[in-house]
Amino acid sequence: MALARGPNGGINLIAAPRILRYARIALAWIVLLAGPGNGAFAAPIAVTPPVLYAQATVKPSGSHSLPSAAAWRYAPRTAIFTRAINRAAARFQTINQYHTWVRMLWSPGVLYVRFTCRGTPHGITFRANNQKLYQQDVVEIFLDVVGTMQNYVEIEVSPHGFHTVFRHHWVKPPTYPANAINWQQAAENHQESLWHIAGLRTTAKLLEKHGKKTGWEATLAIPIGPMSKLSHGARTLQRQEHLRANFVRYVYLPGPHGQRILHQLNWVPTMLGEPHESPMAMGTIILTATRHPNQRGRSH
Repeated sequence: MALARGPNGGINLIAAPRILRYARIALAWIVLLAGPGNGAFAAPIAVTPPVLYAQATVKPSGSHSLPSAAAWRYAPRTAIFTRAINRAAARFQTINQYHTWVRMLWSPGVLYVRFTCRGTPHGITFRANNQKLYQQDVVEIFLDVVGTMQNYVEIEVSPHGFHTVFRHHWVKPPTYPANAINWQQAAENHQESLWHIAGLRTTAKLLEKHGKKTGWEATLAIPIGPMSKLSHGARTLQRQEHLRANFVRYVYLPGPHGQRILHQLNWVPTMLGEPHESPMAMGTIILTATRHPNQRGRSH
């Protein structure tokens, strides 16, 4: 048995073992086209997953284990995240105030990820690792380093830089698309447990402009070796290697009666509160030596 989240993030105990290869799975997920802040959206079927080109960087030495600001400045970035798939996501009227995107860099043994989040977080009380960070504002990466969808990790980072890691394992691959989760399949085949990645580093800081808080930024240094062991993959990264990943941000805003309401932003859209049950909803990360000509980094 293993600790796992059920519908809408609830905690359940489930059992499960293994999964088939990603090549045998029909990639079915929906891309969300949002109106300009008016809550209207349509969701046509996506033909191909999005791609992010991660640029090579020199691994930082000494105690400073993260790339420099200069290295990040021109790193390619994702498109701005979109709403979740559910129709309830249309209630997120202020989406333009919470623009979110990711940049990635890599060295042979480490993958570096930086989330930039517009809009400041509220009511963050977690002050330690391995807590239920997804219950408050958080960013998450779902990473499959070998591309089989048999094993992937979920790393959550809070606005204070604390992290929680889950390992996900499937007995059989889900046959449902990201917009229609089959909970019987998930209960029978999906196993989730807290996990530890030796050497993982996560940091976060508030962003300011002209003395006014404008958002926050989370940076991760993810050692590849521990994760490659999950699926007997290579322990180092190589140029032109392809990885699979999705990036998610949770934003909690007050409702009309004082309750907290979850809003979700995604690189590859998934159902609200259910990105961990949607391994088919991942884009492609391509490791390059230099900047890709069609994806220029931008300073912000």
